[in-house]
Amino acid sequence: MGAGNATMVIDETADIEEAARNTRISKTNDYGSGCSADGNVVVKNGEVPVVEPFDLESSQMATKRVDIQPYFQLGRIGRFKLTASMHIKEWSVTVNSMPVQFDVVTGAQAKPKTNIPSYTKVFGESVVQEAEADERVVAITAAMPGGTGLDIFEKRFPDRCFDVGIAEQHAVTMAAGMACEGLRPVCAIYSTFLQRAYDQLIHDVALQKLPMVLALDRAGIVGADGATHAGLFDIAFLRCVPHVSVACPADEDECRKLLTTAYQQDHAVAVRYPRGAGVGRSVEPGLQALPFATGEVRRQGTQIAILAFGTLLYPALEVGEALGATVANMRWAKPLDEALVLQLAREHQALATLEEGAIAGGAGSAVLECLALNGVSVPVLQLGLGDALTDHGDPAKLLAEYGLDAHGIEQSIRRRFPQDNTIPLRA
Repeated sequence: MGAGNATMVIDETADIEEAARNTRISKTNDYGSGCSADGNVVVKNGEVPVVEPFDLESSQMATKRVDIQPYFQLGRIGRFKLTASMHIKEWSVTVNSMPVQFDVVTGAQAKPKTNIPSYTKVFGESVVQEAEADERVVAITAAMPGGTGLDIFEKRFPDRCFDVGIAEQHAVTMAAGMACEGLRPVCAIYSTFLQRAYDQLIHDVALQKLPMVLALDRAGIVGADGATHAGLFDIAFLRCVPHVSVACPADEDECRKLLTTAYQQDHAVAVRYPRGAGVGRSVEPGLQALPFATGEVRRQGTQIAILAFGTLLYPALEVGEALGATVANMRWAKPLDEALVLQLAREHQALATLEEGAIAGGAGSAVLECLALNGVSVPVLQLGLGDALTDHGDPAKLLAEYGLDAHGIEQSIRRRFPQDNTIPLRA
């Protein structure tokens, strides 16, 4: 078939055999599973099939033998459909209805276009504005200037941006040293990779109560980056460290303002935000801050109050409308707005906490600790990510799978507080 523009679709065994007859592509004995949909199929220049693994996360390629030879690994994802342009220009892979398109020559992945800025971009522009207003602001990244948004800062302030390579431990200790000398460092690290620098955070930062901003990108479910990059544990492992606060912005505008709040503190503040675009809320210009350790009631209802930490505020508001519930935007996992928690406990028959992170030790646990310390007894439902690691996949679909979309949240609340308790049960 060579370099034509025809397209071949490989799905079931029959399709593979038909493709082999029509394009001079023959099966080998190495495909496994009888060339069924969970097998591996790769075409070399439209002529020879080669069995190789395909990695949906990295979309990697390799060159073998002669000519361009892309190779892919399905792993354990299951059934799939592979559509290949036979001039070997672009492949499109669909797994569970999630398309991933990329150019096999350059490896560039085609990403959906949106006018909504990503949280990463909001952060990058924020730190530039902070640095323009305060010459003490410096930025540090561990080999991820583009992934964290510090490439924006680096172009504006090349002498104040430091890339330490893949060494998060060194990044945090370097930030501590800079803070000791009166600078105001912002350390931009993926949430999951701050785990590598936990010792340095405690001994080099918290012990000395040093001021710095920890910008935790990819907090929560990250989807295409895969399970290794999911930021599930930052609230839990940061809450127990003295002199470290944790902010959970609900949208891109709050992210911008809470970063400013973080710069104003005399200790380390982590601002956690997810991968990808925000909810579409416009970011107000300037360097306005939000009150430290203070949440707000976004919807007043009755019977039950939903305490949302972070971007799950917006599905929580949908649920609030459906249930007639109060919805609070907590903003801070540490320090917790205890006055708001106690007020909501007094005014409602039950509480539900909501976070895109591990339930164990997370923000919901902080609410329970607050209630116990103050001798308040009220039913509490904790919603978040349970004792399991997340999968690779589309973030919206993963949130639905884990019951953290609006439908799942509503159903969880209805199951926990049925008709004979606080909330009427729908049919």
